[in-house]
Amino acid sequence: MSISASTLERPTPELRVNLTNLQNRVGPYHVHHFPVPSVRSPPSSRCSNDNVGGHWNPFKVNINDPTYPKGPGSTHDRYEIGDLSAKHLSLTDKNEVDMMFTDFNLPLFGQNSIVGRSVVIHQTDGARTNDSQNTQHTHLLFY
Repeated sequence: MSISASTLERPTPELRVNLTNLQNRVGPYHVHHFPVPSVRSPPSSRCSNDNVGGHWNPFKVNINDPTYPKGPGSTHDRYEIGDLSAKHLSLTDKNEVDMMFTDFNLPLFGQNSIVGRSVVIHQTDGARTNDSQNTQHTHLLFY
């Protein structure tokens, strides 16, 4: 997964999601508050709420509001900044994904930036994936 905003003429971030071997076992994916801790943390707790926090939502968008969008199709400001799967594409029922999206509300600079945070890929039921054999696609870090 990569995110870039390459030039001043094109400052809107582009998100490329390229994941393989998902085995139809994952669902939503989100930017979370904190980076994944060092490898000294037990694999079973690396993506826990204590380590990576909740979804990155600096504008306090109310996800429990009945008007919160359940999938792609609304303007990006209606979603949590970190709710990548609702804004763009869920990974549910996918074995591999290679897609490119433009995100108008995914800051790469300033206090609301996603840089230095983690992306957690959840299981289909929303639980955080803790399977140490699948860590290659359970947490990512933007630099």
